[in-house]
Amino acid sequence: MDLAGRGRPIISIYALIPVTVINILSNFFFIDIFGIIGAAWSTSISLALGAVIFIFLYSKEVKISLWNIIKPLKSDWEFISHIFKIKGR
Repeated sequence: MDLAGRGRPIISIYALIPVTVINILSNFFFIDIFGIIGAAWSTSISLALGAVIFIFLYSKEVKISLWNIIKPLKSDWEFISHIFKIKGR
């Protein structure tokens, strides 16, 4: 959504084209061997690769280092701890 707001939604498409090709090709291989579990593995692998490609392209587009994108901040952990905090204690 950030890239679309910046007027650059095409970056997402650049990341999704190889993911789609990898998913289709790996489905032929994995489904023949492992059936429905192979389809799940194929999709999981291609989407994980797509996430890596997208983060790389996003980093280049907005000129932020990869480390600053993936590095958790203290505020992230505080948010998570508030989510899992048991109310009433």
